[in-house]
Amino acid sequence: MAEIKFAENEIIVSKTDTSGKITYGNELFLKLAGYSERDILHAPHNIVRHPDMPKIIFKLLLLRSTKTFRKSSQYH
Repeated sequence: MAEIKFAENEIIVSKTDTSGKITYGNELFLKLAGYSERDILHAPHNIVRHPDMPKIIFKLLLLRSTKTFRKSSQYH
């Protein structure tokens, strides 16, 4: 697979629920993932995981983002 380049001001955005299911993906995320919004919504986020990426990475990212959210919620 060839390297994909995009503009510096383009941001890849995806959101998941607490179980890791995709609830939102911006246009760039959908383009890079190769899925339509209809096909990817409510799918597990690891659907976009490269086969060489260890599965544990997604679990660690989810745990880290959950902790960050809880920390920031304490102040509101």
